[in-house]
Amino acid sequence: MKKIILIIPFLQCLFAFSQISDNFDGLKCEGEMPLDFKWGFAEKSKMGLASMAVEDDVLSSRDQKEFIILTNYINHKLLLSGDIVYGDPISELCNKIVDHLLKGDESTREHIRVYTLKTDVANAFSTNEGIIYVTTGLVARLDNEAQLAFVLAHEIGHYVKHHVLQNFSHKKELYSRTGRYGQLSWEEKLLNSYQYSREAEFEADDYAYGLHQNAGYSEAETQNTLNKLLYAELPILEKKYDWHKIETDSFKVAKPFLIDSCQSIAPEEDVDDTEHTHPNVKKRKAALADFDGKGTKLYDLIDSVEFAYIRDLARFEMVKQFLIEGNFSDLIYHIHALETDYPNHPYLQKAEAMAWFGMQQLINNQNKYIYNQSFKNYQGYQQEVKYFFFKMGKKGINAIATRYIWMQSYAHPNDSFYIKLRDGSMEELANSKMTKSFFYTSYDEAKKAGTRQSRNKYMFARTLFVDMFDSIAFKQAFDKVLEGISDDISDEDEIEIEDTDSERHSVDADRNVAGIYSHYGLSGVDRVIYFRPIFSRIDYRKTLDQLYVKSNEHEEFMANASDKMAEKTGVELVKLNDQSDENFNTETFNDFITLSNWLSEQSLYEFSGTFGFTTPSLDTIRLKHQTDYLAINVTSLYTDGNKFNIGLFLLSAAAVTPFPFYLYWQLSSLNELQYNFYVFDLKSGKVEFYDSKFFRSKFRKDVINAHLYNSFNQLNRAK
Repeated sequence: MKKIILIIPFLQCLFAFSQISDNFDGLKCEGEMPLDFKWGFAEKSKMGLASMAVEDDVLSSRDQKEFIILTNYINHKLLLSGDIVYGDPISELCNKIVDHLLKGDESTREHIRVYTLKTDVANAFSTNEGIIYVTTGLVARLDNEAQLAFVLAHEIGHYVKHHVLQNFSHKKELYSRTGRYGQLSWEEKLLNSYQYSREAEFEADDYAYGLHQNAGYSEAETQNTLNKLLYAELPILEKKYDWHKIETDSFKVAKPFLIDSCQSIAPEEDVDDTEHTHPNVKKRKAALADFDGKGTKLYDLIDSVEFAYIRDLARFEMVKQFLIEGNFSDLIYHIHALETDYPNHPYLQKAEAMAWFGMQQLINNQNKYIYNQSFKNYQGYQQEVKYFFFKMGKKGINAIATRYIWMQSYAHPNDSFYIKLRDGSMEELANSKMTKSFFYTSYDEAKKAGTRQSRNKYMFARTLFVDMFDSIAFKQAFDKVLEGISDDISDEDEIEIEDTDSERHSVDADRNVAGIYSHYGLSGVDRVIYFRPIFSRIDYRKTLDQLYVKSNEHEEFMANASDKMAEKTGVELVKLNDQSDENFNTETFNDFITLSNWLSEQSLYEFSGTFGFTTPSLDTIRLKHQTDYLAINVTSLYTDGNKFNIGLFLLSAAAVTPFPFYLYWQLSSLNELQYNFYVFDLKSGKVEFYDSKFFRSKFRKDVINAHLYNSFNQLNRAK
């Protein structure tokens, strides 16, 4: 008995460690900030150029220079994007595994460092600088330490064998802004840029196998890791969706919204890879099968409980990423899978309520396509969820979402998060133009109507609120927001959303001037959180290294100019992501990440001031930094030469006199400068101040100074 009593506290601690806290708020950076985050782009490039080994058999000296500039620029932007965290449990485990894999090879180990990339995509990639990025989407799908070790060993192999350098021509094409990759997003280019040749993949696998076996990890897990990559696009768990989550005694999901059968899961191991950069999984598994390893360990540095905890951290982080991206259908299935081990977890419950609310807003504003991916390309039970949301229209989404959110608010009557969503969902119900008469208010009414035939597939939604009208709070809110909405609207496909923005009583400067769009809706603001200015340059006449070096120089100038102009106009800048600022550290960078997540989420709703999943985190930041405002400056310069016109050339040459003027025109460049200055009110969530100007000009310091001065001066003008 005494032994049992003594072991109980141990088991309690073990259970607590294996479960994600109810107060989970996403992965954060922890500990001392690494130099990768402290050093600026110019400093990194200078160091890279100084240490670059001459490899004439791979790249010319000119291409080597361009390679160093490009890779450092990509890394620099990624590290400070707000999508990367360091010192977190995932990064820490990965670095410990690298220690283990490279034990006895200190010269290689000192160049490797691992950071976590927050994305639902399952991937890992290494850079020529020795940085390995491991995504939360990948860790979320692995089973044990040995599988993670093989992934890391594979990426170390790419670094050691200089595969990134050999892959430069592919990366150069990706970031040239032309050709077949021109339309890819930054993240798509990033993930695509670290694809290697098939030979390089086999070489990295071979190298990884040796490290993996020397560390004592199970040989079988090399094969299992490749299986995980094969199934990487599938959810974390195959589980049939339980429609009881939204159904009631009086309401069942109608048959038109339920798929007859789901496509079976059958990924192809032996897919034709003749046009792929990677060999197919079958070939990679066959190559590894030739080895005869003796390793047996699934775990070495941690145990299965601790690994499960770290994997669950990645799975919970995916929840926030799905929300920020607006991928609500994947999120709802993902949460359903997580609830197997985490039933009634507060974080998951809030996220699911937010997903329903987000769908209301998107579908009411004709943006359903953001979450509404076609169900045809999906396999397994997730397909039935995809089918449901693909088929479900405005009426169904608004009615189901309103009911779901209100029922959650009943379970959490004092939680301001649910109260905000509850009120917002009812407003969205009204915005959908649904009428009071559409819904049955009693079981008797529903029962009588049930005998009538109807061709309207949305009639099933009429019973959704039958059991809720007994609630005084619901009845009052329902009557208030739906009062006066015309009963004439019945076909949701013909509903048009009216512009309900209230009239703005503010200063709209130069609103009739072409290329200038300014709204000075704030005044007397003398302190703002200020993100480091972003400058991008597009110039097809420049090489990539010239382009990015110049872009960085312009960005540095704008950062310094912002300091000077803000000081002149009496505006104090709170800088969270400026490497040159003495207060730049882990704490400020975490605040920057929080605000970046909020901006990403709000962009889904076009900065309409909607209450979002990340909104509650703003209160702490506002209080800490003593300001309600966030200012952002984004400037871009497009430069191109005038296209050669043979007719104009011959005409001017024949006339002789105009020919010098033609030459001047032909050799001069076309410049288009776009200046944008935005200020967000963190209390309302809206853009309350903007200064957007487009004009034909080069990047002139006096022009930038003038516009920065005007923006800050208008922001702090007398009320």
